Amino acid sequence: MATPEPPAAAGVSVDLRKEPPAPAGSFPGAGPAPTAADRLPDRSAGPAWIVIPARVIALVVLIPFRLLHDLVLLVGRGLAFLGRPVAAVIRAIASGIGRLLDVVLIRPVRWLLVTVVLGAVRFLGRVTGRAARWLYRTVLAPIGRLVAALARGAGAVLGVVISVVVLIPLRFLGRGLAWLGRGLAWAGRVVGRGLALLVAGIGAGLGWLLATLVVLPAVLLWRYVLRPPLRGLAWLARGIGRGLAWAGHVLFVLPGRAVWRYVLRPIGLGVAGTWRLAARVLRWLWRTLVVIPARWVWQVWRALVVAPARWVRVHVVRPIAGFVRETWRVTVRDPLRSARRTMRETSRDVRLTLRRTFRGR
Repeated sequence: MATPEPPAAAGVSVDLRKEPPAPAGSFPGAGPAPTAADRLPDRSAGPAWIVIPARVIALVVLIPFRLLHDLVLLVGRGLAFLGRPVAAVIRAIASGIGRLLDVVLIRPVRWLLVTVVLGAVRFLGRVTGRAARWLYRTVLAPIGRLVAALARGAGAVLGVVISVVVLIPLRFLGRGLAWLGRGLAWAGRVVGRGLALLVAGIGAGLGWLLATLVVLPAVLLWRYVLRPPLRGLAWLARGIGRGLAWAGHVLFVLPGRAVWRYVLRPIGLGVAGTWRLAARVLRWLWRTLVVIPARWVWQVWRALVVAPARWVRVHVVRPIAGFVRETWRVTVRDPLRSARRTMRETSRDVRLTLRRTFRGR
């Protein structure tokens, strides 16, 4: 469906019909080109109640922004075109100023630094080095030799004085202190030996007194007073223990063994046989009254509920869902998609028309 043409602006007619760009080598007015509506099938454009509002929205909303974008591009290209000569002039002026500065300032300053300053520093260094070598050889070296000789003589005299005044008295004093130390050490050894003999005698006396007054009475007391009664008590306790063991064996072990053998064991065997029989009966009842009826109930449930529900899902629910999906696609999704495609094509056609109008191509 073709849209109405808007009024001409500034003496230029603007055609908003969807026409592709003219092929290369063709001229305006050579003949009408096939439109997008001719190339697309009728169902791709969508219903008119969606296409026309979409084109109006595209014309009102998108065209101002597109015109502003094209205007900015044209202004930028004009500034770029005018900026190339200006940049060339500025580059030539900067190159001339750089060469003038190089000839007038940089080369004289470099010659001054390299020839005058560096030559003066080098000459001053050579003169200073020769003067320092002459001063060292003529003045400092003889003075150093004289000072070294005086220092060696003063050291020899000072060594003799220190040896006579300090070292010899200290040597005699050390020998006297060593003799005194040896005497004190001998006296200490004598006193230590005496103290050791005294302590050994006191220890021997105390040991004899301890053995006579404590150990011997304790041994005699244990051997002749305490040991015989304790041995009698141990024999009595051993006899009592054996008697109690025999009484326990007779009074408890033999009756318990008889009760287990003739009372408890037969009762346990009877209870075990009864439990096995009851278990077999319960197993048969469970299988007969629970398992088989439950199996029958499951077969009936599968035949009456599961199979019909499966048939309903396959033959009723699934076709209805497919019908709803196709209806949604035809009534909602495809029109929306067609409207979006129409808006996109309309904006493209408007851009092409404006480009032809302002650029002539």
